[in-house]
Amino acid sequence: MLDLDSWPHTPHGVLLLTLLLGLPGAATQDLKVIQSEKAVSVRAGESPILNCTVTSRLPVGPMKWFRGTGQSQQLIYDFTGEKFPRVTNVTDVTKRNNLDFSIRISNVIPADTGTYYCVKFQKEADSDKEFLSGGGTVLYVLGAATQDLKVIQPETSVSVSAGESATLNCTVTSHRPLGPMKWFKGTGQSRQLIYSFTGDKFPRVTNVTDVTKRNNLDLSIRISNVTAADTGTYYCVKFQKEADSDKEFLSGGGTVLYVLELKTSDTAEILVAVFLVPKMLLVIGASAIYAYKKQKA
Repeated sequence: MLDLDSWPHTPHGVLLLTLLLGLPGAATQDLKVIQSEKAVSVRAGESPILNCTVTSRLPVGPMKWFRGTGQSQQLIYDFTGEKFPRVTNVTDVTKRNNLDFSIRISNVIPADTGTYYCVKFQKEADSDKEFLSGGGTVLYVLGAATQDLKVIQPETSVSVSAGESATLNCTVTSHRPLGPMKWFKGTGQSRQLIYSFTGDKFPRVTNVTDVTKRNNLDLSIRISNVTAADTGTYYCVKFQKEADSDKEFLSGGGTVLYVLELKTSDTAEILVAVFLVPKMLLVIGASAIYAYKKQKA
């Protein structure tokens, strides 16, 4: 989201013109590298799948999987036919229309825990150059007797304008103990249930991913058409299933949602800029042409 008020001492009309003139056009590369799960949690000895799809094969160049970033980055797999211990591709990537570059890691151990990146490279004369990386998938490998559950809300705050949709992110490192996940606004006696993943309908709130998938640990939600009344702190909470009723087990750290209302004066300035800027450009262009012709005469 773009906050025009964060650009001090710059008239909104001028700023808007600058942004409009700087936007990329039809030449934009539309390739996306999609890692659908932010986190995957398995027990030692299992064989997790790390999903990755692309929206295009272009530019020409290989796909590779890495663990970590920077100097500690480690090549995990590439799709060249080379053998990698315990790692295999899930689909036949030699098929022309196949855009699925997911991998399977067999017989994982706790040392395999880390963040894995699916990366597109562009083929060049001397060597392949990294072109675009997926967002990363955190693999958690849990020991058989260890209770390693964590509820992770990565953003401490999220800001959106009134009328927009706000995504509140939450991942867990395990589905254990057995029990539901729920979202709340606030704490204590004023706490309000916002969403639960039980199939119940909640106005304006939906889950972002398919939580029925076995290895999906993403419990993020989306709140549509937010208003100023939605401002507050939201908590992603794990419950433990018990005989009589579910008991709260562990809560995330909370994410503060700020809903910004666009001022009438700001709206007017933006509308004026949108309608007047094209006309101003035409006038400037016509004046330049007139002056040039007059000079030539």
